This record gives sequence, C-alpha cells and structure tokens, in this order.
Amino acid sequence: MDIDKHLGARMPGDHLQPVSDIRMEPGEHLGGADGDRLLQGSECSSCGEKAFPTRAFCPACGGRDLVTISLPADGSLYSYSVVHVSSSRATPYAIGYVDLANGVRVLAGLQGEPGQFQIDGAVRLVVDGNDWSFAPMMENGDA
Repeated sequence: MDIDKHLGARMPGDHLQPVSDIRMEPGEHLGGADGDRLLQGSECSSCGEKAFPTRAFCPACGGRDLVTISLPADGSLYSYSVVHVSSSRATPYAIGYVDLANGVRVLAGLQGEPGQFQIDGAVRLVVDGNDWSFAPMMENGDA
C-alpha cells in the first residue's frame, strides 16, 4: 500500500479523501489491567504525544509507531454545556471537555445536576458496563 495515498496525501489525478485514523469501534474505549476499567488512548513513541481515542497515526508528528495506553481516571472540567433540546435523547443532559491528569482533553458526557459542575472543578471517570462519563468529585474523593 502506498503510505502517502493511505494517509490522505494528494496524488496527481486523485480526489482528496478524508482519513480515518481512529482505531477503535464504538464501545471499545474501555480497557485496562488489574480489573480497572479506564479509557484507552494512544501515545506516540516518536514524540510522546498522547491522544484519545486510540489513533493509527500521531496527530502531532504523523508518526505511525503508537502504543495503546490507559488514561487517568481523574481530571478537571475545562468547559461544559447543558443541552435542553434534543431529538435523539432525553433532556436536559450535560456534556463537557475534561482535561485529564496527563494532558489529554476528552469530550464526554457528564453525570450530575447542572449546579454541581464547576469550570476547573475535579471530575472522575464513572463506568457503567460499556458506558462511561465523568462526574464531579465530592470532598471525600468519590464521584
């Protein structure tokens, strides 16, 4: 396979096509060792860039030598929105960007009441079967 063509480089006479670099199917975002269920991401062996979800090539340097890593369960809420109108699910619900402890930013569903969410507030991963979200951490460390 021509790697330039596979990665979306334009060749004479080719039509530009989007490249799918995400290696996971929906529902495969969780894994981990020792019974822990953590989000899985990638780390580039060339430059050290980390990403979620796992990738086929590095978004920073284009390298293809990536390893799957477990991402931290704790982070801070960068930003969020409460959705009040939806044609596909019950409302209201909250989504937000979470900055994980290793620097990866994840778009995720949020659990809890809208009044509980605070920008830069501590959040923790909550796993229920194959579903995952983040919830504000309580003073005792629970989510």
